[in-house]
Amino acid sequence: SKYCDYMKDNISSGTCSNEERKSLCCSISDFCL
Repeated sequence: SKYCDYMKDNISSGTCSNEERKSLCCSISDFCL
């Protein structure tokens, strides 16, 4: 989803792994990758 892609791009400088970013996105939005 565009929202998840946006979130991953903007959190990419953080310390979370890709899996953690996916989980974070899922917890924030109503849909998962």
